[in-house]
Amino acid sequence: MNELLSIPQIVRQFNQRREQLGISQSRLAELSGISLPTVQRFFSDNSSNISMETVYKMAKILGLNLIAEEVMDTQRIIENRAREKAQKLAAMVQGTSSLEGQGLAKKSYKMIEQNLFHALVSGSKRKLWDS
Repeated sequence: MNELLSIPQIVRQFNQRREQLGISQSRLAELSGISLPTVQRFFSDNSSNISMETVYKMAKILGLNLIAEEVMDTQRIIENRAREKAQKLAAMVQGTSSLEGQGLAKKSYKMIEQNLFHALVSGSKRKLWDS
């Protein structure tokens, strides 16, 4: 598994590679079919507004790759999200019960949280990501 890079680190790597190859920003723009102002913006502090297509085109010219490497399997992501959402929903139930003067016992609260977790994991994946 590779280390995740920040945008400034990626820009530095691209710039380092560009300099190693002796390619000016204007030549990189020509070779990749990207406007010079866009290339200049990428290499400036304003690089976060650059499209992935633009980054890919420059990477191709510079002989670099862009890897969308799996760092966590889908089941673990689903379970983590379900756990977070179940905790949030259970807390809302607890808050509502407290307002009504009927706060839940810790054991009941945990049971509600577990039931919500299992329902979220086994149910529609869309419900995991709804707010």
